[in-house]
Amino acid sequence: MFTLEQVNHEVDLFVKETQMSIPPLTNIIHIDSHKSFACVSSSDIASGKYIIYISNDLCQYDLDYQISVLWHEFVHVHDILYFKNIKNIKYIMATCSEAFATTTQLEYLCRKSNTKHILYEGQLTTVSAVAQSYFRTSVQYCKDVLSTSNPKSFYNAIRNFSYCCGAILLCWEDPLKFLKENIDDYPEVFQHDLLQIGDAIFSKNPIRAGNLYEKLHRAQQKQALERIANRNK
Repeated sequence: MFTLEQVNHEVDLFVKETQMSIPPLTNIIHIDSHKSFACVSSSDIASGKYIIYISNDLCQYDLDYQISVLWHEFVHVHDILYFKNIKNIKYIMATCSEAFATTTQLEYLCRKSNTKHILYEGQLTTVSAVAQSYFRTSVQYCKDVLSTSNPKSFYNAIRNFSYCCGAILLCWEDPLKFLKENIDDYPEVFQHDLLQIGDAIFSKNPIRAGNLYEKLHRAQQKQALERIANRNK
């Protein structure tokens, strides 16, 4: 398990490498959570409580992967502080912040590898394969949204889509072209909006990405209620 001193050593390296300024963390809380390997809370960070929550599951992986997860969360710390006065920050965090955190995490793993392969969640793989895995997962969650109207499926669809965008930024010269060539895998109702969100991410326009996601989220909430009502007739 990481000590606070070890985590803040990584903070120093992160700031030096990325030129993103974040404060030293003040606490680590180790938790029994299987939802994610680590996380930070927007309310904690915005109120000056620089805490990182680390799942006990993380220690089963190699040290480089564990550190890459920390760097992923450091991007979120930066973005929470940078966008804390923006009204739709939660939508920015779910799109551009997740994408760029994934890019940063994968870049870290690539620097630690002497080949084109990386060790990701214990598996020897490539950035391209990671991107395609997130893509397939996002597509499946979008299909689940239409069949179940489960709001968690929609959240997971966007989150995995953003992970995918962050990964393809590293391995495709024209990431928007890749997205356009594969967008038909998604249900038609999502295609236009996801292309726009992807374009905003690739253009490094977090405000636009957040606005687009907020609009899509509200539309999906309305449509989910309509689907549920129709099933109950």
